[in-house]
Amino acid sequence: MPFILGAAQFSQKEIEDAPTVLYAKIMEVVDRRKKREAEEKLEELKVLAKMIRGAGL
Repeated sequence: MPFILGAAQFSQKEIEDAPTVLYAKIMEVVDRRKKREAEEKLEELKVLAKMIRGAGL
C-alpha cells in the first residue's frame, strides 16, 4: 500500500531511501554554497591585489 502525501505517492522503498536522498540533496546545497563562497573570496582577493598594485607596494 503506497503512502500518499498530498497528490504524491511514495512506495515503502522510497520512504526507506528518503534519509539518504535528503542527505545527498543537503550535501549538494552545501557544496554549492562552499563553491560560491570561494568564488566570492577570490573576487575579493583580486580587488585587493589590484589595490596593492595600484598603491605601488
